[in-house]
Amino acid sequence: MKVNTISQKHIISFSECNYFGHLKLQACLKLFENARFIVSEMADIQDFFIELHRSKYSNVSLINNENEYFMMPVIENNIVCHNQVKTGEQVKIHTWLEEPLGSYCTFHHYLTSCDEKKLFISCQTKVVLLGEKSGLRKSLPSVLNERIINFIKNLKSYNEIEVGDGI
Repeated sequence: MKVNTISQKHIISFSECNYFGHLKLQACLKLFENARFIVSEMADIQDFFIELHRSKYSNVSLINNENEYFMMPVIENNIVCHNQVKTGEQVKIHTWLEEPLGSYCTFHHYLTSCDEKKLFISCQTKVVLLGEKSGLRKSLPSVLNERIINFIKNLKSYNEIEVGDGI
């Protein structure tokens, strides 16, 4: 199956690896977290989040008419290591997301070789919307939901990769 993704290149540094020169899980999760942050910038949804969760370049506008700000903490990570990633390896981080279900969003991440022929790590990450005042919500605010759905539809203009058990 082919999916459209946001992708970015990265070179695995020594500090991201263990003593054997392999990528640490903690560093991998950090790469995926940064990828989700980039998606939030590209989808133009940062105005909904508390200040600590926004880019320093975020321009708070009036699109958030909810009278509160939100967080989207990770509630589940399913990560699978397919191949070892070594210090100095040039990789691509691919990210895409499913349409929101209630107040939940599911992100998918692939860490591949730059030529996309080798899959190193795959991850499915579920996040949930929490309001500063309202706590767990039943659904996303309508404007936020619309922006996420439009972003998903517009992913066709980005990178396309084959997904499955291997590449």
